[in-house]
Amino acid sequence: MLSERLERMRGQVRDRCQARLRQPVAPNLIAECEAESLSWTRRAARLVRRMCEAQRPVLDPDQRIVFTRTVCKVPPIHGPEDWRKLCEGRTLHELGPISNVCADWGMAISEGLLSRRETAMATRARLRDDPQAVEFLDAAVETIDAVLDLAKR
Repeated sequence: MLSERLERMRGQVRDRCQARLRQPVAPNLIAECEAESLSWTRRAARLVRRMCEAQRPVLDPDQRIVFTRTVCKVPPIHGPEDWRKLCEGRTLHELGPISNVCADWGMAISEGLLSRRETAMATRARLRDDPQAVEFLDAAVETIDAVLDLAKR
């Protein structure tokens, strides 16, 4: 038998209450990314930032793990022709550009995002002569900052 709280939450899921929170439009990123000539790495970081900015924080008092996505559709970050070129000779996951990302959540949670940000900045300083490493670490910092900003809201 479920507790009263869990029964209430199950009812909300079955009644699709979260659907009323959904926003119909996702951010439009292709023009922004193309105008800035962003690389694949920078486009991915920009996607995370814009998606975090677009989310409307929803806090349900019954939830203990809090976050209900309000922007459901993940927008493309490449136009059709660029996407075709990027995919040539590759097999994509059945979900396309969003795939199985396996972050080390244990480390992220135990160290915290601020610590991970400090590590990225220190590594960036150490590898400042490696443009690919700097670009990756800048993208990592951008995504960490986006998540922290969303958490503040």
